[in-house]
Parts: sequence; C-alpha cells; structure tokens
Amino acid sequence: MVERQRIIAGSEELFKNASIKSVTMDEIAHHLGVSKKTIYTHFKNKEELVMAMVTDNIEDYKKNITLILRDPGNVFFKFFELSNYVTAIFSGINPIQKNDLCRHFPDIWSLFRKFKDEVLTAAFASILQKGKDNGLVRSELRINILVQLRVDQIQQGFDKWVFPSNSFNDYEVQEELRNLFLYGIATPKGLKVLQELPQLILPIH
Repeated sequence: MVERQRIIAGSEELFKNASIKSVTMDEIAHHLGVSKKTIYTHFKNKEELVMAMVTDNIEDYKKNITLILRDPGNVFFKFFELSNYVTAIFSGINPIQKNDLCRHFPDIWSLFRKFKDEVLTAAFASILQKGKDNGLVRSELRINILVQLRVDQIQQGFDKWVFPSNSFNDYEVQEELRNLFLYGIATPKGLKVLQELPQLILPIH
C-alpha cells in the first residue's frame, strides 16, 4: 500500500509540470527510482494509475468537506471555510492537466465532474439552507440555483481568458466574487453578521 501511494504521489508531481498524455511510464519509473515492473505490479497501465490518482484525491476532498460541515459554527464562517477549500481545489488543477483528462480520459474526468456537481453543490446547499433557517439568507432565493452559481463562480475565477494573470490577481478575483455573492444573498440580519466577521485569507496556490 505504501509503494502504491508513493507511485501515485510521484506520478502526480510529474503530471503537474507536464501533460498527463506526454508523461511516459518510463519517466515515472525514473522519477521514482523504481523499475517499470514495480509500477505494473500495482497498475496495469497509465489510465489505471490516473484513475487511482483522481479517485484518491476526490476521497480526500470528501473527507475534508465532511470535517468543514461537521462543526455547525457560524453559517457565514462555514461558507468562508468551504469557499476557501473549494478555491484551493480548483487552484491546484493545472489547465493542461484538465484538458488532458477531458480529451484523453473522459471517464476519469467525469468522476471529478460528478464530485463537483453533487458533493460540492450539496455542501454549499447545506450551509445556505442553515442560513435561511437562521434568517441570515434571503428566504425567496432558490438554493439549487445559488449553489450552481457559487461553484461555477469559483471555477470561473481561475479562467485566464476571463481574468488574465497580467491584469488580475487570483486572490483579489476570488475575494470580490465571494463578497459579491454573500452580500447579494444576505438579509439585513445577515449583513450585520457578515460585518462582524474578520477578513479571511484565501489559500491561493
């Protein structure tokens, strides 16, 4: 199990600096200082290795989101925490890696899309519903629309066609989008709570 995790971690290091398609099993073996035979003992091909990497990452994401939601806490503080964590997830996805998965490993990419469309939206929905129940989020708003908007809003903030790096700072973009969303959904009571929250630093990598 330790060797398997080491292979996944080492492969992910290479994938972050080059396209998944271009990295060969020989390069992975050389990077890890092992033989290809060792890798093939755990994974029959690169697709199976990539599948294991994405699956493991998604399981880690789910565990961390569960921890965020476990403590009831302040609704807007929970929203900050979840937004920060989702921001960290999306900021860690190399656009080249994403394109590779979409083009060459669509079944694997569909796992991440399912995670985004189901787990992330459910997590935001849980927090926003509590906000409604506590009178902090406007009662007339449709949560199913809000959660889709928020998840896509975070992802859109990293789109370099929309926010090119030479003109925009990732932290500032995410901060403005988050604040615009929150102040748009808050009731007068919610606005007072928001104003009492300390400014939190977004973990942009």
